[in-house]
Amino acid sequence: MTPENKVRNAVIKWAKAMGLRHKRMHFGRGVKTGFPDDMFLISRRICSARIAWTIFIEFKAPGRRPSEAQLQVLRSLQADGFSAFWTDSPETAIKCLSAHMATSAIHVASR
Repeated sequence: MTPENKVRNAVIKWAKAMGLRHKRMHFGRGVKTGFPDDMFLISRRICSARIAWTIFIEFKAPGRRPSEAQLQVLRSLQADGFSAFWTDSPETAIKCLSAHMATSAIHVASR
């Protein structure tokens, strides 16, 4: 297993245990270079409706950084209102996903 996949798999295992949905993005011809490899979904029920968050993560091996194309895509997603980041650490990704889960709980409780 590659170092990048070790980081990714630790986060996916945690996310699934916490009830988050995960999608490994597989792209073919015509897809924009640099798009994050993984998407996590948080969904909470509010009365009869659901509210959802989409979080894009670009995983890197420890000590590695994303390419400029990947950074540009992450910035573009953020500018469009999505949560999108890169990490080379499972602990960092889990902290970020936990923060989104806490925020979603606050939104649900405030309704």
